[in-house]
Amino acid sequence: FRRVLFRSVMERRETLDTIEAHQPPGGEKLFVHVVKTPLLDAEGRVAGVQGIFWDVTQRKRTEEALAHERDLLKALLDHIPDRLYFKDTQGRFIACSRSMAQRLGVADPEQVVGRTDADFHPAELAREFAQDEERILSRGQRLINKTERQLDKEGREIWASVTKVPIFSRSGTITGLVGLSRDITQLKQAEQALRQTEEKYRTIYENSVEGIFQTTRDGHFLSANPALARIYGYASPDELVAALTDIEHQLYVRPERRDEFARLKIGRAHV
Repeated sequence: FRRVLFRSVMERRETLDTIEAHQPPGGEKLFVHVVKTPLLDAEGRVAGVQGIFWDVTQRKRTEEALAHERDLLKALLDHIPDRLYFKDTQGRFIACSRSMAQRLGVADPEQVVGRTDADFHPAELAREFAQDEERILSRGQRLINKTERQLDKEGREIWASVTKVPIFSRSGTITGLVGLSRDITQLKQAEQALRQTEEKYRTIYENSVEGIFQTTRDGHFLSANPALARIYGYASPDELVAALTDIEHQLYVRPERRDEFARLKIGRAHV
């Protein structure tokens, strides 16, 4: 390859400007910036090649390190399922993950750059986000795992766990922020369904005319509903639980019957 370049300088009278790797004997590989030009004699004929070069090893290694970091960041932005984004001090997007672009309803993350939340969210939500970010950018405060109610591009309610932290320059100045938004819609829906189920059970438990209770195997009440308290003549379930600590002997005419019930797993008791 070097011979080809050498001939291009000699035969075509071209100037060669390139970065070359050099391997000194017993030393670490170096990178040099090389400029080579044809060497002309008094009659204008090419008599050889003249060149100058200088060590650019540190610059080359810095460039390679930066390129590696860019590759890592690109892989992260292209493939992370959580929504990752960067903003400047004016709240404008300067970069975002592909998942964030999709969340905002655009196909290409480049379509998000330079825009703000006001371009994608209802005014009320955009104001809330801006207020959070103003505290981050002006005071350096962090926002960690905030549960946010949002709306998707079809206007449906969704939920996200949001973390936002300031970006500092080497001098300590805040230059923007980085945010991470994780979709927790299914978790919130599951919590709501569980809460509704618990509320339905509590309504049945509190208002049933039948006695409902739970006990330990050794004969202590864990819980009882108001109907059971009334049946046994107590003013409240708490009073019943405090008073009856030996069900087998305090309630059963034939104590051995409780063991029979436990074995047969009949009734409503949890033993």
